[in-house]
Amino acid sequence: MFTILIVIFVFSMIVALSGALVPGPLLTYTIIKTLETSKRGYLVGFWVILGHALIEMIIIVGILMGFSVILTNHIVVKAIGTAGGAFLIYMGMDIVIKIIKRNYKT
Repeated sequence: MFTILIVIFVFSMIVALSGALVPGPLLTYTIIKTLETSKRGYLVGFWVILGHALIEMIIIVGILMGFSVILTNHIVVKAIGTAGGAFLIYMGMDIVIKIIKRNYKT
């Protein structure tokens, strides 16, 4: 039983990391922060990868421990969707405000 969990864990980590390796917002963030950092910019990538891997590991462990049962509840799904949507609206409004104030680099 324990061996199966290890296999599932390793496979899940490989799948998660393969998704993280695809160019996207995380890569863009890493490149921008690396270029903005005058000293030790190479450490930015390390910290971004470490943070992403830790979050993925927490999610996988939660799923293996039965957290997925909670996520099947329609109220929880709606709450997560609403919170995510609200955060996207906040980020969009923040970008618009910064563009208006000319503080946002385009």
